[in-house]
Formats: sequence, C-alpha cells, structure tokens
Amino acid sequence: MKKQLDKTSARQGFTTRHMIIVLGISTLLAAVALAAVTGFF
Repeated sequence: MKKQLDKTSARQGFTTRHMIIVLGISTLLAAVALAAVTGFF
C-alpha cells in the first residue's frame, strides 16, 4: 500500500516539475516575442 502511495507521489512530483518547466519556457518565449515586436515597432 505504501509503495503505491510513493509511486503516485513521485509521479505527481514529476508532473509538477514538468509543468514548471513548460511554464518557464512559455514565459521565456512570450518575453522574446514581446521584445522582438517592441524592437520592430
């Protein structure tokens, strides 16, 4: 029973980390796009 809980917890931690990475990349891309647009206009 405890093993199953640990497995789920580990998977949840991985998902959270993955979401943070995706959010970071998205924010970075948005900032770069904004800088490019600001530079052009």
